Amino acid sequence: MKKKILIVDQNEDFRKFTKSNLEQKGYEILEASSAKDGLDMAVRNAIDLVMMDMWLPSRKRGIDTAQALRNTEKTKDLPILFLTGSRQEAETRDVAEMTKCGYISKPFDMKSLERKIEQCMK
Repeated sequence: MKKKILIVDQNEDFRKFTKSNLEQKGYEILEASSAKDGLDMAVRNAIDLVMMDMWLPSRKRGIDTAQALRNTEKTKDLPILFLTGSRQEAETRDVAEMTKCGYISKPFDMKSLERKIEQCMK
């Protein structure tokens, strides 16, 4: 069975590009453009990993969305990989507490992302 990844990012071009590349690697990809849609999809679907931007529309920070996932029974143990252009922000204590996967800085190459995804899904 294919591993299912949810990409939560407001940038449609980024989501489409990443989705296309990860589907070629055998993953099933779901997409959300906002925190609300991402939360809804994570709860409704059997997700193996959430890849989420640190800054999302309708919520101040991705960390707030991650906290909402942690506070929901169905998604409390779901691995979260933060996507960020701000390495300094990603290295905060909040991020370390929210996810075992940590973060990957944008821009990144697909090989680095693939390695990070494999680490998260172990």
